Amino acid sequence: MSKKELIENLEEQLLTLERLLYTINKVKAQTNEEYDKYEKEFAKIREDYKQVFNLYEKKADKVEDIIEEFAKKFIEENDEEQIKNFLKIIYKLSKTCVKIIKIHKLTKEKEEIIKSLKYILPIKEVKSHEEILDGLLSEEKIESIAQYLKYLQKIILNDFTKQLTDIDDYKKGEDFKFLVHSISLKEYDKEKQEKETVSSLITQRHTKTYGTGYGFIMAPKNIIYTSTTAQSEDDLSTPILPRIDSIQKMEDECTNYSEVLLEGFNPIGIFCLTDGSKGLNLNYKKAKKLKEMFPSLPLVDIDLTLYKGDLTEIRNSLIKHINARIGIYDEVNYEEYEGFFKKYLKLKATREITEEDILELFTSYQKSLTSKKTCDKL
Repeated sequence: MSKKELIENLEEQLLTLERLLYTINKVKAQTNEEYDKYEKEFAKIREDYKQVFNLYEKKADKVEDIIEEFAKKFIEENDEEQIKNFLKIIYKLSKTCVKIIKIHKLTKEKEEIIKSLKYILPIKEVKSHEEILDGLLSEEKIESIAQYLKYLQKIILNDFTKQLTDIDDYKKGEDFKFLVHSISLKEYDKEKQEKETVSSLITQRHTKTYGTGYGFIMAPKNIIYTSTTAQSEDDLSTPILPRIDSIQKMEDECTNYSEVLLEGFNPIGIFCLTDGSKGLNLNYKKAKKLKEMFPSLPLVDIDLTLYKGDLTEIRNSLIKHINARIGIYDEVNYEEYEGFFKKYLKLKATREITEEDILELFTSYQKSLTSKKTCDKL
């Protein structure tokens, strides 16, 4: 190996170690439990190979510059045998770091999987799985831990699929669980087949999606991962196994919208989140256009007025769309239309209503509102 190759090799090994040591510090900041197991081993290595650790304690704008300078100087001042021994030490230290990081990640992943299992299995069975995993972790059997966690994830995925609502069984106002892929008609290409599809889990408790309020209901085929938060890209947060949560756990932890990554593109229906006003609602109209492109897919209109407690936002949106329909674009005091909205909800609860019914009710209420304002002025 030439001197140049030796320098490049040493630089690469030191940069890898630098990244691992940075991650190890994050592990230690989160919990000392796993780190403490190796503290004696690190203390000995630190004492024997101070020159490595001193390297990372120096202050500089770029650690790459320090490493490059150190590598050149070390290769110049040491013979081949000393260089080989030094590389072995760096490799050993890196290997120990990797082991600690993997154990830390698998411990965290085990905790999340156990949380999901508590929703779907008897507590005695969950404890049995937890004891097996704790035993494997204490013995540091990394591959065995990963395999056992994959086995438990299959149990979670099987339950996940069973929990989803069959489109034919959905009834307005009743609980539901759908995997949906929201789209924009302007950007949607019917001919494009996705290798992966980002979807959201929507239920009667959580109806937010990443994007619009209409799109496809997806078959739960080949779920790659689930998440209630954005996926992190740093070394410590990137999981060993893709995260798989139970539906109930996702519901309890979701604060905005969830994310479920699916392999392929397998739509089984079309959905829209509406206020129940049919063609007066923008999501409904766009979903109808989407159905024209996919006539074989059933359309599921999810009327949010049947599920949400605070309907202020829905009320305001409905008034805005009705005014736009009849050509009124002036600023509106939405509070004045609370009476109309209550009548709308009451009428909708008694029978199937049409757009004409809603417009007639709105016009009548508007006339009475105008009449009242006129009387108040007199």
